[in-house]
Amino acid sequence: MLLAVLLAGCASDQQKINAINAVNEGFRVEYEKLLTEKGARVYKLGRADAFVAMRVALAELGMHTEQQDLGLGHLAVAAKAPLPLSDDEWRNASAVDLPLLRR
Repeated sequence: MLLAVLLAGCASDQQKINAINAVNEGFRVEYEKLLTEKGARVYKLGRADAFVAMRVALAELGMHTEQQDLGLGHLAVAAKAPLPLSDDEWRNASAVDLPLLRR
């Protein structure tokens, strides 16, 4: 009987998948609201200029290029693993994300 009670409290794989999909959908909706509010930017650049701009942007984030192929538009970059969030960063992220996760 104890086993039946414990198993009744467990979520099935499908319930877990549905919960993750619901969270992702919520984040997608919020992202699309931001796009509507702030808009998107389009830059008219040639492929080579866009490629260089992407390398520069990734380098500014601390990543280094390991492989590149302009013809394919392929960049393979690597970086150190990020540091864990500080207590304040964790609290701020939780304050934003937990209401959505609970819904």
